[in-house]
Amino acid sequence: MQMAIWRGQIENLTATDQQGESECQVGSTKVRLHPDLVSSVSEGDKVLVSGSSADGVLQAMAVHNLTKDKLTQIDPTNQILITGLFGFIGMLSLAVGWQNTMNVLFLILNTVAIIGAAGAVRSISRIVRVARAASWIRYPDLAERS
Repeated sequence: MQMAIWRGQIENLTATDQQGESECQVGSTKVRLHPDLVSSVSEGDKVLVSGSSADGVLQAMAVHNLTKDKLTQIDPTNQILITGLFGFIGMLSLAVGWQNTMNVLFLILNTVAIIGAAGAVRSISRIVRVARAASWIRYPDLAERS
């Protein structure tokens, strides 16, 4: 997935689906709006949208509504909590696993520790991508030059 920024007008805004997400067109690009971003836009608003682009669809992570002069990004609270949970599980598994060396419990707990570390890294990368998307629309001239 590649990060992208788009400037344009909201067109063809759909009603929210079961997950609370909505889709729209910004210029020629199809944009999928996260539930945290749906309430910040309306049909016809001029916006800057930033997020990850894959398969011709921009998964919006941040929106700057130029019409309403409102900047909105995905709330990172859940990702922070998940990172803490993965980190806690990983550290607990390591602490217990190293005391029971070379048996099945050792292997299981260390596998859980590795999974916990991978989950924490994934959550942290998501938080960084959202922060990057928000900074791109906060400073669009710098984003367009990079």
